[in-house]
Amino acid sequence: MRTAVVAAVLFAALVACPAAAEACPMCKAAAESDERLPRAFFASILFMMGMPIALATGFGVAFWRLSRQTGNENLQDWPAADGSAEG
Repeated sequence: MRTAVVAAVLFAALVACPAAAEACPMCKAAAESDERLPRAFFASILFMMGMPIALATGFGVAFWRLSRQTGNENLQDWPAADGSAEG
């Protein structure tokens, strides 16, 4: 029964997927008229993706460093493994 349900869901997903996405007519005509224009579109997409990725990476590194700092401060409060008190 479970295999039949999984197969039905996969079949429905494959049927629902479009064959190919096309650009708007104006973009398509502009891309066909100049051979350098598609490269410019691709470069602009990379630049637009770069900013959110850079921000997410920056925040991730900052939070990682904060968590490491907090973890190191908490470790200093713990007693030593041999039972001697450090301080």
